[in-house]
Amino acid sequence: MSAPLTIEVRGLSVHAHHGVHEHEREHGQRFVLDLVLVPTSSLGAETDRLGDTVSYGDAARMAVEVATSTRFDLIERLAAHVADTLLARLPLERATVTVHKPEAPLGLEFDDVAVIVSRVRVPSLRS
Repeated sequence: MSAPLTIEVRGLSVHAHHGVHEHEREHGQRFVLDLVLVPTSSLGAETDRLGDTVSYGDAARMAVEVATSTRFDLIERLAAHVADTLLARLPLERATVTVHKPEAPLGLEFDDVAVIVSRVRVPSLRS
């Protein structure tokens, strides 16, 4: 049996139109996504074949598509939607998505605002 495998994509930068304020939705801003993915199999580590693993390129493109094609008021919902989409489309046991909003309109000096959502594949009940 193979040891667990984790695939990470960090610092995926997108310009999108999420937020509760009209100027955020109209003009958009930069969001940064981090993906932590646990595939259902770690066979790729043994076979060295892309078909035996989860393509981090495919995962990154899916995350960008979700972040740029739909508008949400809350980054909580954005992170959840990205995680749910990755689990639905890729052979993953777990998807953890962090959405950073480095230009959040706080009116205060800060380094980062982020939300982390983790989703786990629920095994199907087949009789």
